[in-house]
Amino acid sequence: MTRTTLQLLAGVAFAAIAIGGCAGNRVHVHEEKLGVWTDLVTQPVSDLHGRHVAAVVRGRQGVAALVDGQIGPEYDNIWGVKWNTDGTHMAYLASRGGRQVAVIDGREGPWCDSFRGEPRFSDDGSRVICVARAGGRWFVAVDGRAEQPYDDIRTVPEYEMSNPQPTTGGKHVGYVAMKGGKQVAVIDGWEGPAYDSIDRGGVSFSADGSRWGYQGMRGGKEIVVADGKQLAEYDGGHVETPVSFSPDGKRMAYIAWTGNKAFVVVDGQEGPRYDHATWAAVFSPDGKHVAYTAATGQKWHAVIDGVEGPTYDMVMIADMITFDADDKHVTYIARRGDKQMLVVDGHEGSEYDQVGTLTISLDRRHVAGVATKGDKARVIVDGQEGPWYGRVQMCTFSPDPARVACVVFEGNRQAVALDGQVGAFYDGVANSPKFSPDGKRLAYVVRNGKQQMAVVDGQKGRRYDMIGWPVFSSDSKHVAYAAMRGGAASKQAGGGHVIPKPARWLVVMDGRETREYDMIVEGSPSFRPDGTLEFLAARGKALYRVTVPPHS
Repeated sequence: MTRTTLQLLAGVAFAAIAIGGCAGNRVHVHEEKLGVWTDLVTQPVSDLHGRHVAAVVRGRQGVAALVDGQIGPEYDNIWGVKWNTDGTHMAYLASRGGRQVAVIDGREGPWCDSFRGEPRFSDDGSRVICVARAGGRWFVAVDGRAEQPYDDIRTVPEYEMSNPQPTTGGKHVGYVAMKGGKQVAVIDGWEGPAYDSIDRGGVSFSADGSRWGYQGMRGGKEIVVADGKQLAEYDGGHVETPVSFSPDGKRMAYIAWTGNKAFVVVDGQEGPRYDHATWAAVFSPDGKHVAYTAATGQKWHAVIDGVEGPTYDMVMIADMITFDADDKHVTYIARRGDKQMLVVDGHEGSEYDQVGTLTISLDRRHVAGVATKGDKARVIVDGQEGPWYGRVQMCTFSPDPARVACVVFEGNRQAVALDGQVGAFYDGVANSPKFSPDGKRLAYVVRNGKQQMAVVDGQKGRRYDMIGWPVFSSDSKHVAYAAMRGGAASKQAGGGHVIPKPARWLVVMDGRETREYDMIVEGSPSFRPDGTLEFLAARGKALYRVTVPPHS
């Protein structure tokens, strides 16, 4: 092993390390010491990419949060540690002297008597909410600021969900609260009128965050509210379904009841009456089409733009109806008798004992489903049936071009099938196959006996006792994963005694190993946009940020 060299750069200690072995198997890394890593009393919690980590550690008289190696103030107890997705914000709950507080990015919010649940970040990670109680009243704290107190908070506060535009995600917060025996919707602190009840779906937001709506009950009347205005009133007698919006917020749909008949209202226009209707209507990505499922008696249809499809004993719930990217094709699962089938544009596929949940490609141009018949299973992609296997699970589409990889079974052995071509069989496949960003490369982890191997582009790597999920660089040229040696019992040479092997962790990049560490943070490693490999690791009582420069 070469001699370790230490450099002092702007007051921060770095170490450039070369591990032993031939030159082809050597990875040079840079280490930045972040702080301490000792006396942990909880499992560490990291952000999605493993670039930041927090844990609860023992203090002098209580416990403290250890965030990226830095110890915070002491409390009697700490729980609910959460990071947002990109690791830019962190929150946890703490107690001291019988009172509790939410700590967000190191700053304490209002103290209270108790919390309901744990901190919750918005989809884009810019905001965080907590539900708390103080003096017998409940309130929602948004970004550490308490909103108006109520008798109770009935629904989990919601952000506009599944937002494709990070610039608007998390802009609005809505929930349902109890006030004097009535229920009110609260959106961004604005309180709506009181109702006897508000639908169990609570407040719904359009994907772009521009609109919101809900349904309430008052005096036996079903009332639809959108953007703070009452739109319609029905003699439904009950409210069960949320309001749905098209992705651009321009269109709106909901299910209403008159007497014992259900109907869907799209853009203010009432559809035909049915005996049953599903949980919610579904819009196509461009908002031009809307679908739902409904039944007359015990016979169900998929209804697309007001046109009924074929009759079945059951059509799976509306959110399993999928539109492709061009909105030219619609796919869903139906059942007739004891058989199920995929239906594409109203045309039935083959009958099976079961058709599993649909998987949609990222560009929404392809749909895959797993179908079983007897003791065999196959993958159906865009209506095209693949070969039979013993069992199929974990289908994954590539980003571009559209390829599909699935884990398949034959007896007790497992393999990965790529576009219908089966690779080698192993005792197990440990994770869902991972495509590179350009869709041309594939990596996954397999198990033979008690050891694991990474398979990259069909080539097996070294054996380890445990391997983390492989990750690709943004240009798809590099692949890396964390691996562990030891951590299991072994016989001592000559003595015959069983002693534990200490677990030693390392990162493998393009088949080459880094030096070993005591621990590598979950979620690590990851690649920065410039191709730098990064991970957090502990050695002794210190935490390090470890990087491998591009082209290293």
